[in-house]
Amino acid sequence: MLDQLCEFILKHSKRKSLLKVTLQTLQRFLTWIPLGFIFQTDLIHMLLDSFFSQPAFRNDALECLAEIGTLADLEPQYDTLFQSLYLKFMARLGEIFTPETNLAAAYENGSEDDCVFIQRLALFFCGFFRAHLKVLETPQHSNQLLQGLFYLVRISEVPDNEVFKICLEYWHMLTADLYESEVKLQVSVGQSDGGTSLLSTSGEQAPSPPL
Repeated sequence: MLDQLCEFILKHSKRKSLLKVTLQTLQRFLTWIPLGFIFQTDLIHMLLDSFFSQPAFRNDALECLAEIGTLADLEPQYDTLFQSLYLKFMARLGEIFTPETNLAAAYENGSEDDCVFIQRLALFFCGFFRAHLKVLETPQHSNQLLQGLFYLVRISEVPDNEVFKICLEYWHMLTADLYESEVKLQVSVGQSDGGTSLLSTSGEQAPSPPL
């Protein structure tokens, strides 16, 4: 019932205050609202095209998108829907500013809303990549993935401890995954060559690869 009420207001209301409250209410319930309401209605389309594109609603819409982007452990049938969400989000974000924008300066000199936007942008990218990075690791999506990571690099340069902590946590996870993948690759290559990649011939463990 709540989801239908939110959808009706977002589609038909013209009152700014009511729309903002509705977006804020929606954000708090997105984690348990049925997935059909998120992916089988116009919700994502409305968030991106009707609200994210408008400065007055941008931060509230972004918070909703961040909640959706962090939904994890779903059936594989949702992978293409998350791909579509990410691609549409990147297109809309590119209309606001490019990856080359100096976000550190924008944060220091911008308004309070600008600062909130950058912080929530960090939450969106870190949450989305943490939950759905693998669905973007395809040849057709590689450019958009790299562009998103470059946005996150720019966000990491922002002189704010909270923003930096958000980004640092993701970068730590990413580098750990990359290191683990490299170790597994070395083991696989060593085994295929008849060697003992990480173990010496005497059975002692060889030195770990440098960090």
